[in-house]
Formats: sequence, C-alpha cells, structure tokens
Amino acid sequence: MAPGHPVTYWFQPTVEVPDVPEDDVMTACTEYFRMLLSMVFDCYLRFGPIIDARQRYTAKYFASIGRTIEDAEEECGLPMGWTDIGDPASLPYRWQALRDHSGGCGIDHIFETYLGRTTPCPERLVPYAPQEGGGSESGSR
Repeated sequence: MAPGHPVTYWFQPTVEVPDVPEDDVMTACTEYFRMLLSMVFDCYLRFGPIIDARQRYTAKYFASIGRTIEDAEEECGLPMGWTDIGDPASLPYRWQALRDHSGGCGIDHIFETYLGRTTPCPERLVPYAPQEGGGSESGSR
C-alpha cells in the first residue's frame, strides 16, 4: 500500500479454508462472477424464447409453436388484433411493437461489460411507412 495507489486485498488461508485463490480478492471475485455470468448467458442462448421477450415475440418462434401474432398479443395482455392496422406489410412492425411492449433482457449491459457479448435480438426495423394502397380504400369512384 502506497499513497496514490489502490489497496490490494488477498485471501488468507485458515484452518477451515486452507486452499484459497492465489489471485488478489478483486481479480478472483471478478473471474468467479464472469464464470457465473457466462452460465446465465448460456441460459439466454439455450432457453431464450422462454426467458427473454425479445427472443420470444418473433414470427419465427411463434410459428415454431404453432401460434400467431394474435396469440402473442393476447399473451401480452392485449386484445387479439390490437396491433393490426390493416396493412399486411406492417406484420414485422407488429412483432417489434410486442417486443418493445414486453421489454427484454434487463442485464444485457452486464453481459456486454463482463463478457463482451449480448443476447440475440432481432434488429430494429427502419421506421414504418405505409405501403401505397396497403389496406386503405382506393380513391376511384
């Protein structure tokens, strides 16, 4: 310990715990935390659609379980068809709206900081622009 330098702590063996890490406390604890965090991250990869709304509310996942966007809306506590604006091209935006409504992985920033990784997530879409003639009545009389 010297002025202007951080204090370094070391584990001290005891009769009850004779084998202690050789690394200093901060290094050993950070590595242990990374190991545990890596296991949690693996759960997000393996069980993603079950534990992460961003991975769950996708057309691909719901098709794989034989369900539709309307089923997803209902699961989110919304009336079936709630996100339907009458434009078939808006379907990807409907899925994105459900993901946004439901949140996602609240610890991605920790995965990024300690593991340099983030959980899988569909990319954000460009802002929605209605298709010409998409779902609206034509102007002819």
